[in-house]
Amino acid sequence: MSTAEIILAIGVTAFIIYAAFNIFYVMELRRTSFAVRQLVEKAGENIHPTLVALRRALEDIGTVTDNVAELSKSLREAADAVTAAEKRIKALYLAYEDGISEAARANIAGVQAGIKAGVGTLLKGLKSKEGGSL
Repeated sequence: MSTAEIILAIGVTAFIIYAAFNIFYVMELRRTSFAVRQLVEKAGENIHPTLVALRRALEDIGTVTDNVAELSKSLREAADAVTAAEKRIKALYLAYEDGISEAARANIAGVQAGIKAGVGTLLKGLKSKEGGSL
């Protein structure tokens, strides 16, 4: 065997080994490509229902936020009404302290009871509205 034949035999052997590895590599690449394609298809199938559910959840959160804002506004108005009633009662009490007659005292007690009943009814209405809207 001559040197050229030995080099040719080594070259052919190297090419065969190289081709075998490349064939194996291409087959693995095809399997990987197929697995990635299936993964993308499954993810695409699952993502739409997930987005729909997420959109519904966000809409529900928006509704709850609106209801909480409305309830907060109502409670703020009730607190303002209670504060105004307190100021009026204090003014009436100061007038009482300054010497209002017995008949006026009875009227003041009636006004106080009326305000107390009104505020109680208002708060009950707000509580029932809170339970129904959330």
